[in-house]
Amino acid sequence: MCRKIILLLAAIIFLIVVVFFRAEVYFARPKHISLCNETHKPIQGDDILKRFSEALQIKTITKDIRVYDRNELKNFAAFLRKNFPLIHSSSFIKLETVNNYSLLYYVQGNDSSLKPYLLCSHMDVVPVELEKWDIDPFAGEIKDGFIYGRGAVDVKDTLMAIMESLEYLLKHNFMPIRSFYIAFGHDEEGLGLDGAAEIAQAFRRKDIKEFEFLLDEGTIILHDSIAGIKENTALIGVSEKGYVTENVMPSESEALINHRVHPNQKVAEVIEFDRRLINDDRVEIEIKDDFIEPHPISPYGLDAFGYQTIKKSIEQVFPETITIPSIMLASTDTRLK
Repeated sequence: MCRKIILLLAAIIFLIVVVFFRAEVYFARPKHISLCNETHKPIQGDDILKRFSEALQIKTITKDIRVYDRNELKNFAAFLRKNFPLIHSSSFIKLETVNNYSLLYYVQGNDSSLKPYLLCSHMDVVPVELEKWDIDPFAGEIKDGFIYGRGAVDVKDTLMAIMESLEYLLKHNFMPIRSFYIAFGHDEEGLGLDGAAEIAQAFRRKDIKEFEFLLDEGTIILHDSIAGIKENTALIGVSEKGYVTENVMPSESEALINHRVHPNQKVAEVIEFDRRLINDDRVEIEIKDDFIEPHPISPYGLDAFGYQTIKKSIEQVFPETITIPSIMLASTDTRLK
């Protein structure tokens, strides 16, 4: 029953392991991709699945902006320290707690001339509506080949994969050439004002203005979902949608209209389109203060180190997969404002 789950977690964790290694060598031109074999895979036994289940049992709920369970966040940080001892005792890894709850790890590499990269995730989850769950959302229960839990895909799976990968590499005397950071925000589900925003300030204090690449939660590998393509397709998000919420106020009613803004557009263009569509001077449009312009599109050509590193890692772990640049439709801690 657990084998499918273990294999899925193994694939996620192994993909992160490959990204760690690929980040050490600058990608110049696509070459023949050597496939990974069974001896390279770090998964053995049910211990990784057990830790993932335990992570899902910690109720790190963000209810609203700046409304989150502080005790559970402390419990989650303690859980990470207990279960990943090599990470927290390594001489070349430093942990900084940001704004009491967010976690920022610095993994020092051998070559300080190389620009570092950044891996991101978040510890918090959204609230649950218990009546919509058949199984306790915080039990981490395994049933019929599935693991049930709030945060299983948003996004404690990624967080645990990063930690499991690094712990595994440290067991095998891994020492990176390129330095990198790992950032875990604590209130992404509440816009990240206390977590990601403060982590960004921490980078400014360190005078870090740019990373070689940044990897955050994002899209997925799809099967049989794009017409005409039989192979699996891996979507690598190279941009993130913007959004704007308007308060549209005719004389007798009002409505909030939430737009998803394409990277090729600006918020002002969307508002102008709405004005033409409404075509009524009596209707006032007020833009809410928390609008976000869409992200610029990250480079994904042959010389784009970050994209090509992730692409090659995916193709090593999932060899029958086509990688495609895409847009991240949800919001993440690394959205720009």
